[in-house]
Amino acid sequence: MADETLTLSAVEPLDAERAVLGALINDEGAWDKIGALQASDFIEAGHRMIFEAIHTLEHDGKPVDLVTASDQLRRHADYHEHPDILDYARYIADENFTSERIEHYIRIVLSCSMQRQLRRACSDIIALINDPQGLDSDAIVSEAERLILEVSDAEKRGSNDFVKIGKASSNSVGEIEQRQEWVRKNPGKQLLTGTPTGFSDFDRETSGLQPGELVILAASPGMGKTSLAMNIAFNVAGGGIPGHEKDVVAVFSMEMSARQLADRMLAMVAQVDQTKLRSGRLDDANWRNIESALGLLTKPNLYVYEVSSPTPALIRRMARRLRASHDNRLDLIVIDYLQLIPGDSRHESNRNAELAVITRELKALANELQTPVLCLSQLNRQGSKREAGDAPKLQELRDSGAIEQDADIVMFLYNATEEENMPNSAIANAELKVAKNRNGRCFSMSLNFTKKHFQFEQRSPDDYQGETPQDFGYSS
Repeated sequence: MADETLTLSAVEPLDAERAVLGALINDEGAWDKIGALQASDFIEAGHRMIFEAIHTLEHDGKPVDLVTASDQLRRHADYHEHPDILDYARYIADENFTSERIEHYIRIVLSCSMQRQLRRACSDIIALINDPQGLDSDAIVSEAERLILEVSDAEKRGSNDFVKIGKASSNSVGEIEQRQEWVRKNPGKQLLTGTPTGFSDFDRETSGLQPGELVILAASPGMGKTSLAMNIAFNVAGGGIPGHEKDVVAVFSMEMSARQLADRMLAMVAQVDQTKLRSGRLDDANWRNIESALGLLTKPNLYVYEVSSPTPALIRRMARRLRASHDNRLDLIVIDYLQLIPGDSRHESNRNAELAVITRELKALANELQTPVLCLSQLNRQGSKREAGDAPKLQELRDSGAIEQDADIVMFLYNATEEENMPNSAIANAELKVAKNRNGRCFSMSLNFTKKHFQFEQRSPDDYQGETPQDFGYSS
């Protein structure tokens, strides 16, 4: 077949553009094959004009041929600047291109367009380096990444197609059969399709943290949301869950250093009072526990990135880098916390608009990497009007309703007693309420919080074993 001998380098870009336009003029079925093609993908101005004329005809539901295309070109805003455009359109039509090979020619046009966009982005980056306009190096790197990511995102436009619901249903039934067979062969175990958190009540309801999910953990200050997030992070990163010893977790910490988080983890795993760690008043038993805990803490792939105010672009870049260094594996991203992420300067006067952009970008990151993102959030001051012991409400999410809109799961951590903050008693009663669950029901679970160890444990008996089958394709 002649098509099989064609390569992207075998046809000149302008020839490919003419072939596409000729097919669109001569073959009424060609338009249905253009996919993501846009006028801006054509390098020749006259080609952009002809494509725009055909696009207008298609949009208006009018037939496309040389006569109608020529008439539409006469109405084009740039017609008088290109007096030979009608003769040129006739020349293209006379070449008798059809839709037989149009998809191949479109790939050539798109490939050349992508290369031009990349060159422009690189040129803009070099110009910014030569003239920073007051930006520091981090801001320049972020802008450079934004420009490159724009090209990358443009490359993906139109890459998806419609999926027939029957085909999707058949695939779904096949997976359901796999799950049923696994449950039959593993009596007494809980099948998880996502990343287990180590809290069985939560995992039972959600089947774990799912790839591509944005999960919001919100609480007032002093409720222990960082401690709970780090408990989950440690559990995910091979902290005692069979089969997940190689899981990789990235923690973006904006308030606490890696050293401070490590001290908390040490207190939790060693079961040593955190005040003793700070004061140095340790006995032999404490040291034995610390030495044992240190051995456990050196094994998990749990990484902390200290940064005071990371942009979404920086989070995306560092998450990609960590994932690439672990054979494209990243099982959980933890962000502490949302309100410390700076917004786009274009929305600096409106924090709600800034957070709306940020949460969309975090959701896009989860989708792109197919990794759950656990993002901590503060509550607004409406919480002070709640009765002690009452659960927070979705409208209490600070600064933005977009948090609720973009998140797949929103959960609140709060004190279930009458006290305002988590008490300093040996064990505090806490509640975790899932107030939004896009793919399941909302529920609550009771937790014990041992503040001196920064440790959360569920209060109900852990009466099952959860497992994520590796051969189902659910692990990242």
